Formats: sequence, C-alpha cells, structure tokens
Amino acid sequence: MECFKVYANEIEGRLDCEFYKKRLKISKEVNKFETKILGDISVLKRGPFGGSIKKEIFVEKEENTYQVYEQYNAINNDPYRARYFISEKDYKRLESFAVMPNDIIMSCSGTIGKLAVIPNDFNKGVINQALLRIRLKSGFNINYFVIIFSLIIEKLIEGNEFAYGAAIRNIVSIDELKNIQIPLPPLEIQNKIVQLMDNAYSLKKLKEAEAQKLLDSISDYVLDELGIKLPELKDKMTYVVNSEEVQNGRLDPYYHQPKFEEVEKAIEKGKYGIVKIREIVDESANKTVRIENNEKYIYIEIGDINKSDGTIILKAEEFGEKLPTGSKNKLIENDVIISTVRPYLKGIAKVKNCEKNLVSTGAFCVLRCTKKINPDYLLGFVRSNLFINMVCRNMSGTTYPTVSDEDILDLETPLPPLEIQNKIAEEVKTKMEKSKQLQEEAKSILEGAKEKVERIILGGDE
Repeated sequence: MECFKVYANEIEGRLDCEFYKKRLKISKEVNKFETKILGDISVLKRGPFGGSIKKEIFVEKEENTYQVYEQYNAINNDPYRARYFISEKDYKRLESFAVMPNDIIMSCSGTIGKLAVIPNDFNKGVINQALLRIRLKSGFNINYFVIIFSLIIEKLIEGNEFAYGAAIRNIVSIDELKNIQIPLPPLEIQNKIVQLMDNAYSLKKLKEAEAQKLLDSISDYVLDELGIKLPELKDKMTYVVNSEEVQNGRLDPYYHQPKFEEVEKAIEKGKYGIVKIREIVDESANKTVRIENNEKYIYIEIGDINKSDGTIILKAEEFGEKLPTGSKNKLIENDVIISTVRPYLKGIAKVKNCEKNLVSTGAFCVLRCTKKINPDYLLGFVRSNLFINMVCRNMSGTTYPTVSDEDILDLETPLPPLEIQNKIAEEVKTKMEKSKQLQEEAKSILEGAKEKVERIILGGDE
C-alpha cells in the first residue's frame, strides 16, 4: 500500500486520492539536461465542451467546409481521415480550437495519450472535445518532442498518474499537464534521439510486415493443400434471387450475395469430402456452465485474442464467485474458439499450455475436436478466407452483427485423411510460431530503443 499526505488547503474540490498522487509525481525531475515545464514551451488547448459540436451542425463536405478532427486521427496517427465537417459559420464560432501545421493533437478520453502532428497540407478545421491541441513554441525538434512526450506519457499512464475514471479513462486537467517536465537536451542530442527512434520504427515495421505476410499465407496454403481455389469475391449492388432460392427464411440481401455461391462451389470442388463442423466436434462444449464459487478462473473476453497471431492474452486477474455475469463456456486444452461478433471476427485462437481454469464469454463458439480432426488443421481452416466468408454470410444485426453457434456448427469443412491433416497442421503451427517470434522481435526492437533514449536523457548513454 502506498501512502502520502495532502494538506487541507491543497484540496481542490477533489476527494479521490489518485488525483493528488498524480500531482505529486508529475512534478518530479529525473534527467541530466535542462528541463522546462510543458506550459512554458507550448500552448495547450482542450477541445470544446461536447455541446459546442453536435451532430446537428455537421454538413456534407464542400469547398467551404471545415474538418472536425477526432480521436481516430490521434489514435491512428492519421490526420487526413475526415468524417465530419462544419460550415464556415460554425468554424468561425469555434476558431479558437482550429489547428495549424505542426500542431500536435492528443487523444484524451478512453484511449489516451496518442499523438499526431498536423501536416503542412492539412485540412482546415477544429478539434473536438476528446482532443488536446499542443502548439509548441520555437526552440527544438518537433519530432524529438513527439518522441519524448510519448515516452513520458507512457510512463505516467503505466503509473496511473495521467488519467482518472474507471469505465472510461479521461486525461488529467490542463493545469496538471502544464507541469509535466520536458527534458531539453542540445539539438544534436535531440536529433540523435529522433534518428534512433526512426531506425527502430522502420525495423519494427519490417518485422511486423514479414510476420503479417506469414499469417496471410496460411489461408492460401491451407486451401491449396485442400485443392480449393477461391475466386476473387466481389459484392454486387444488384442481383436477382428466385423465390425457391431463398433459404432458411433469410430475406436479407447480403445472405444471398452471388459471391457466396462461388464459395460453395469452391469447397465442393476440393480434393476431399466435406462434412458439417458439428459432425467432428463435441457440441456440448458450447453449453453454458455453472461456475462453482470455490474455484478460481481466468476469464477470456473477445478482446483478449490477438487477432494477428491467434494467441490468447491471459489476464493477471483471477475470478471466483465474482466472475462477470453472462453466459460462459469452460475451455480445455486444444479447444478452437471463434468470436461470433463481427468487429472481432478474426479473434480466432487455439487453447494451449492450459495450466489454469479458463472460462470464455458466450461471445465465442467453442470447437472441441474429436479424434476425427487435428485441432491445428481446424485452426488453419477456420482462419482461411473461405471460412471467414462463410461466417460473414450468416451474420445478422446492424451495429454489432453476430453469428450463432448453431450457424457455425452447420458450416462445412473438408475432411482429408488424418495424415494430410497432420501435414497441414505442422505447417500452420510453423507459420504461426514464426510470425509470433517476428512480432516479439519487433516489440523488442522498439522497447530497446526506448530504453536507450531513457539512458541518454538520464545521462548514462550518449
């Protein structure tokens, strides 16, 4: 337990202790170079109150309209993406929140501390309520500032010193932000740090691209081994469906897209016979289980699957009787789990190294393989473009389309002899393990560069 004191005359209407803990930590100086507080080297401007920018004032993009910069622009480091626009009249009303080239925008709610720099060829516009605008004064490399400020923010977030709130995190006040200490080494050191991080990001990007290429190759490899040639699939805006072709009572046009006929033909023309998935798995795996209060479980949600490499991100927290409400499935070694919600559709993983009791939310379909099928072969097939298209076809809903367990179990899969399954499974495992290794190397490269920057700032490495 960490303790600290706050005097009565320091209380500013906030009774949460975290607030005062943050203030104490932000003001520390821990580097060898001159430092200045953020408020001395920049002008900070938080976006307008929510009532100032409502959807009612948004207009279609035209010659004399202005972009509304939002969280997405900062979080994805993409200042060009524009979804919302306002009229010239509203722009003038909100002009104090306008952006200029070299302004830095930062996300302030939910996902906080992400930065983007407004480029010279920017769209004129204003920031919304979820952004902070940082306008630097002259004197140092802007790229250095973005790097060092990002690292400082990262440390503060790790220490729970940069935000408040439980469900949705929000950034601390402008007055607190102004007191953050920014190290200002000589320009040659700033430039060295920029070059160091640029090199790390470039190498990281190359490793990640190689890792993604390996994962993307799994689909083509599996389908090729199965003798399935998937044609180029395109959505058609208009097409005709005869009444006798309407299946399962489904009247939504997407279900009857002609491209899905191509998918069905492709799987039927493969080398091997096809079976419904329910014929090769234990269907009882999807039955809701009762959790005993005296047992401890790790709870897996749809956001806990690494969509790129199919690994499960295990939480440190264990649950007993306080396990979150809702339907649950108990998982065992070699279960293949598939997210049934479209935004997380590529959340597909195989349970392995299962040392703890695992329970998943009911938003997964659990495929528990019988002796007829190799789990790694099945994992490779369900990650293929063919299977993803079949799942998408059966989804329904608007905001968060979902697919039922029953619909997934009714989908078809080729069933080659076990020796062929084993061959495919080994190649799938090799590709996924190599991809994971490359991603870990990419992460290590960036972390190593950050550590070196920290040593430079602290004076241990120049």
